[in-house]
Amino acid sequence: MKFGGTGLVRCLMASAFALALPAAAPADEASDLMLRHEFEERMAKQMVENCPAFEIDRNAVRVRNLKLDLKLSQMGSSLSALSVRRPASDFDGLNQAFAVRHGFGQATTVGDFCAVADREHAEETPIGSMLKQVE
Repeated sequence: MKFGGTGLVRCLMASAFALALPAAAPADEASDLMLRHEFEERMAKQMVENCPAFEIDRNAVRVRNLKLDLKLSQMGSSLSALSVRRPASDFDGLNQAFAVRHGFGQATTVGDFCAVADREHAEETPIGSMLKQVE
């Protein structure tokens, strides 16, 4: 089955194959950290939406958000100061890197995407740490 619909996975694939220039780098370390954090959370949610073997580990997400808030506070910023609605194009570089890292191509299936979710979970990556296997 090929990717379909209008979800983030489709956006991910479109971004990965776009011939546009990469998105500009965020202005500072705090906004870069926030962008990566948001990307990882969105990707974990997309995996849950497409891969029935997983659900979001809400406790892991809460702990992750608390750690982010602490780190941002140490940097002189805050979640509320950096929480803005970002256009999809802000994630182009991260989407492309994710697609390349996992070998996504035109023929990538939902099964392939879910296999990546399995690997992310097994390797306890930032994305995988937010996934919990459905019992």
